[in-house]
Amino acid sequence: MVADAYPALRFAIKYRDRLFPGVPIAFTGVASSRLQGESLRPGVTGVALTTDVRGCVDLAFRFHPDTQRVALIAGTSEFERYWQSEIHRELNRYADRLTAIELVGLPAKELLRQVATRPPHTIVFFQLIFVEAAQPVIGTYDILEAVSQRFPTYCVMNYCFDHGGVGGSYGTPYESEARVSELAARILAGERPEDIPIVYASGHRVQVDWRQLRKWNIRESALPAGSIVLYRQPTVWERYRKFMTVGILLIVFQALLIIGLLWQRARKRSSEATLRESEQRFRVMVDTAPSLIWMCDKEGRVTYRSEKYVALTGGTAESGLGAGWTAYIHADDLPNVLNADSWALERQEASSKEYRLLRRDGVYRWMLDIASPRLDANGSFGGLIGSAIDITDQKVAREALEKIGGRLIEAQEKERSRIARELHDDICQRLALLSLELEQANQSSNGSVGRGMGRSMISENIAPRSPRMSKPYHMSFTLRSWII
Repeated sequence: MVADAYPALRFAIKYRDRLFPGVPIAFTGVASSRLQGESLRPGVTGVALTTDVRGCVDLAFRFHPDTQRVALIAGTSEFERYWQSEIHRELNRYADRLTAIELVGLPAKELLRQVATRPPHTIVFFQLIFVEAAQPVIGTYDILEAVSQRFPTYCVMNYCFDHGGVGGSYGTPYESEARVSELAARILAGERPEDIPIVYASGHRVQVDWRQLRKWNIRESALPAGSIVLYRQPTVWERYRKFMTVGILLIVFQALLIIGLLWQRARKRSSEATLRESEQRFRVMVDTAPSLIWMCDKEGRVTYRSEKYVALTGGTAESGLGAGWTAYIHADDLPNVLNADSWALERQEASSKEYRLLRRDGVYRWMLDIASPRLDANGSFGGLIGSAIDITDQKVAREALEKIGGRLIEAQEKERSRIARELHDDICQRLALLSLELEQANQSSNGSVGRGMGRSMISENIAPRSPRMSKPYHMSFTLRSWII
């Protein structure tokens, strides 16, 4: 049997032998002061409370330092009179600054009327027993709630909570219930109650109703350290923490995403500005370069022509884009140009070609065009970029040089032919004549006649042409040796 509060314990001890003979009794909710001087019968044990009446009274005056009157509401039972005397004893410490008013044993209507006439700066200590069996028109809880609507109300027991009581100094919540459950379990396990000593609950802690603090404008900073605040309404964060957490995460994610997009946008703008500046420098360089600059994609379609290119060929900047540039190439040179570009695009290598380009005045000019691979920003092949220079003058000069060289060679050949003819017609005849004369001279060397004739012929034919030769014989020997 479990008895809750001192009246229930006294009833259980008094009538146990009649109602439940030999049944052990475990009590709870009994103040330790009520057990002083009493001897418990065998088979009884339990949990005793150390009620802190002084702590409840001091807490009330701490919250309401301007209190001038205290109304004590109690009944006429022994239990109620006991706690009434305990409260009076503590209120005597403040007798010099307040007036105590006792509203004891009054009917409900009269009690409420008396409370309604109390002036401000009044607090109430409520100590009526809650009798659940009786069902009066106005119950005890109704009275407590009505009184607490007008004045701050305190109880030395924690049963005022959730019915208008501000609070007090009580034991740890549910500690008594937990300990009496342990005692009951030990008894059921076979232990004798008289062998189990009475358990005394631990110290007290201030416990208050959060709703009453707000109602009477009591700041939580006025609470002693370690106070327990009950019935606190969850904040918006506590109530919707999961949803708000998800929302905050989404907001943070979106904020980071927006920041990332803004950063990317700023970076893109910076890159675009740098690109525009680079393109501007490129266009200035291209427009001031002496060559004609062009670009094509990886399919061979021209995507850009410099201003000088457009100015040379005439028309508009768009007329030479795509495949329109082929209209300015000489028909005889177009196949070679297309083949060179196809080879360069297929192998992604540099190439060079010569072709005739139609100028705006209808004259074809020879061009030397060099194309190189062009890479996109991501490093992939994007087509070709080429530059063409006018080599017409060089080509004309080369042809002129070739013609002059041919003429020089022809003149040299003619001169060689003339010299050969002269050598053949003059020198050879002279040599033949000299040979004949030398043979005749040799033949006449065997006779005087012959020697005289030979000398005379040599003297006649050779001596005048070789004045440095004083001896005919010597000349004859030299000519013969040269002919041999």
